[in-house]
Amino acid sequence: MRRWLASGIAVGALFAVGACAKDDPGAALSNAAPNLEGIAQCKDVYKADAPVDPKTFGTACVQGDNMVVPRAVKLRCTDNKYLYWNKFAWGYEKGPMTLLDEETSSALDTPAYNESLKCLKTTASGAQRTTLPSQS
Repeated sequence: MRRWLASGIAVGALFAVGACAKDDPGAALSNAAPNLEGIAQCKDVYKADAPVDPKTFGTACVQGDNMVVPRAVKLRCTDNKYLYWNKFAWGYEKGPMTLLDEETSSALDTPAYNESLKCLKTTASGAQRTTLPSQS
């Protein structure tokens, strides 16, 4: 009796494995992919001079055929203002957004990086600075 039970379980397991092997693995993956309907285009979320809103800065958006979730950097400045920065734009909380050109600038060669140094009042070497030189 035990042998028949074990044989029945083994045959059932083989049947289940065979059925799973026939499934299209891409179908399961495409069913799990997010539906991009209703998600705003990145160019509509990150606009020049739009106010920087901490609730929406870093919101998922669509770029081409892909959903993008730009991770936002939030810095508390020495004057207690907050600077936000991600791959698309930067700006101070409730201030105007400045767009970044991700094609032509590296992370350390952007106005956002330079502004973050001013925000934290540090030099590129990391030394704290008490006053900033005047900008010409």
